[in-house]
Amino acid sequence: MCLAFLFPACGDKTGTDVSAQADKPAAVRSASGLFADGVPAIPLSGAAEQTAEAAVNGALGSTVPGQARVVSVADFGAKGDDRSSDTDAIRKAIQALGGAGTVLFPAGTYYCAEIAVPSNVSLVSMTTFGFDGNGATQLVRNSRSAGCILDLTGSENVLIQGISIDGLGKSAQQEICGIRVKDARGVEISGGRIVTDYRGPAIYVEHSAGVSVRGCMLGSARYGVEAAGGEDLLIADCWLTSCHPAGYYGYGGTQGVRITANRIEWCGAGVLLDGVKAHEIIGNYFDRCSIGGIRATGGEGLTMLGNINQRNGVSHGTDESCSLFLDGVDGAVYRGNVMEAIRGDGNDTNVTPETAMILRGLKNSQIVFNTAYRGFTGELLKDYGGHSGTTIADNVGVRY
Repeated sequence: MCLAFLFPACGDKTGTDVSAQADKPAAVRSASGLFADGVPAIPLSGAAEQTAEAAVNGALGSTVPGQARVVSVADFGAKGDDRSSDTDAIRKAIQALGGAGTVLFPAGTYYCAEIAVPSNVSLVSMTTFGFDGNGATQLVRNSRSAGCILDLTGSENVLIQGISIDGLGKSAQQEICGIRVKDARGVEISGGRIVTDYRGPAIYVEHSAGVSVRGCMLGSARYGVEAAGGEDLLIADCWLTSCHPAGYYGYGGTQGVRITANRIEWCGAGVLLDGVKAHEIIGNYFDRCSIGGIRATGGEGLTMLGNINQRNGVSHGTDESCSLFLDGVDGAVYRGNVMEAIRGDGNDTNVTPETAMILRGLKNSQIVFNTAYRGFTGELLKDYGGHSGTTIADNVGVRY
């Protein structure tokens, strides 16, 4: 078989003359112009050129830049290197797409607020955030009256990738969230650090569907993610840190949520649930969450598997000193989880939790095969009873 799309010698088309291209002086053009036109920074070999053509004309076409317009905020006056407002420049860049497309953010700090992101638009950069800083590309609030930095209200098919956000909540005139996702569909937020100084959630989701949050650091906020209704939400591979009252807060009938492979630490509750449905909390690491790793009241269909809990619940003598608290849940499955009691950091000698699991009024539930080796200072299980159709068995543990 002759693979002409990979090897030019097999087909009618000869390879690109790389040396001839290299001898021609390149015209000075904007980075976004080059990207939009698909002009490579390094000349393609004949094989690579034909492979690229096959991708554009074939099944991979939707993933190749150039199928929709690409612009850079720098081409519309965004400076990203001083404290002047970049709000208008960013809005102009989005408007210039004329519909679907991608807005690029070169490395920099962009002072802005209330940026409406319409359907079929991607905001893209390559951040390098860390625990103490937002890294290469960040959006910073520049209006005291703003309620959010990015607003995805009513939008569909939106990507926010590699962009960090600082809400500067201490000086905000009202509650501020990093990204507002309301009445939206098909949203992905990935690879950024979002903080609000506890004046609001890092990401707020309301009555939206198909929302994914991946590889983000969500911290110093009221909630890392606040979900006030909606369905099909995924939070994966994220770092939720120092969020009070909770790392994730679900209420308002939110359903169809998967929270997996996250580090959730130093929050109020790691996951706080109030009347939600169909939540899967799988393979997360909860550390030093002051009122418990998972805390759920009411709701139905909660599946909690393979989570690791360490030193949660800092207040002894209360029902907040636990790794798990379930009250009035129908259809809860808590299986294969690990719970451990450890002292705090540095000079903090407080060993917690006091109780591994606290249960009340469960229906049709299974609390089985969980391990708490040196996992509590008081008791493995505090059972207030009132259960129906519920199995609580094969949970083992040793006091710290």
